[in-house]
Amino acid sequence: MPDLRVLTYNIRHGLGLDDRVDLDRVGQVLSELGADLIGMQEVDRGWRRSGNMDQARYLAGIMDMEYIFAPAISRGTAQYGNAILSRYPIVFWESFPLKSLWEPRVLLRAVIETGGIRLNFYTTHLGLSRRERMRHINDVVLPVIGEGRRVILTGDFNCGPDSPEMQKLTAVLRDASPPEGQFTFPSANPTKRIDYILYTGSWDAVESRVFSAAASDHNPVLTIFSWT
Repeated sequence: MPDLRVLTYNIRHGLGLDDRVDLDRVGQVLSELGADLIGMQEVDRGWRRSGNMDQARYLAGIMDMEYIFAPAISRGTAQYGNAILSRYPIVFWESFPLKSLWEPRVLLRAVIETGGIRLNFYTTHLGLSRRERMRHINDVVLPVIGEGRRVILTGDFNCGPDSPEMQKLTAVLRDASPPEGQFTFPSANPTKRIDYILYTGSWDAVESRVFSAAASDHNPVLTIFSWT
């Protein structure tokens, strides 16, 4: 089994640091990093602000990858949520709502077939409130992830690596942490690490890096996994 390149990226519906929506710029970032599996947050489908595009489908076309999309918010035909892109077959997928009094969120799962091995790939975007994040982790994220083997969880968790929320997650999952001092947010002058790739299973995270990009207010994180 070849190495597996995994990316997490909050694309902010393609709104870059110049306050322009440019999905081709996001596509260029994805192409340059060449990931096999991509978890994306803040993805639009049918919103006027982003040209009524199906952003997941458009980026999957650029990358020649399979894709799935799960809305966290729906307003008529306009939707906003998370997406997964995969170079490998997606044999099953499902989504789990993360309910909120403020902004609903979603946990998206894809079962990926990689050379005869199946893995559970997740992406999510946790809330701005610590209480809400802990509730989502305890009530949804950990119970769902606990059902599967060979797990990779990606996303914007909106909390630092030393937070109680991350301690809860890393008691179960390993953190494919980039080198000290590589931050993900805000991308113009990053001072925080709030975007993560966590995992379990028979592989090692041999390299993990944060890349500077002006296509969103978050920087993407890439991890290379080697099978053991």
